[in-house]
Amino acid sequence: MRLLLFALFISSALLFGCAGNAGNASAQGGVSVQTAPAPPSGNLPAKTSPASAPAANTVAVQISGFAFNPANLSVAKGTTITWTNQDSAPHTVTSTSGAFDSGTLQNGASWGHTFDAPGTYDYHCSIHSSMKGQIIVTG
Repeated sequence: MRLLLFALFISSALLFGCAGNAGNASAQGGVSVQTAPAPPSGNLPAKTSPASAPAANTVAVQISGFAFNPANLSVAKGTTITWTNQDSAPHTVTSTSGAFDSGTLQNGASWGHTFDAPGTYDYHCSIHSSMKGQIIVTG
């Protein structure tokens, strides 16, 4: 929080200090661009906030041609897999063990599940029993 306030203070100081030419640029039809200074370097503690946290690991599976593509995946614990139905027919993503179920996905719909526990997860489409897949989650 202190780092954010410091950056805002420095940005404000630079903005007001350089504002003398901003009026001239717009009066002449030009564009005045102000950029924020780079954060100070050094031995400051690293901080993350929800806005700057890295994105979680995600993997996409396409449902197309009455098949999951890829059908078999090996992912790390914490990975979110998102299935997208590209077929004109509806499909489901249903765990054989009951661990997850997407419900019916119409054409263009997506559904995701985060795998928080290591293990092997077999799944299928409950509408089309020949459609099968497997997720192996490592720990």
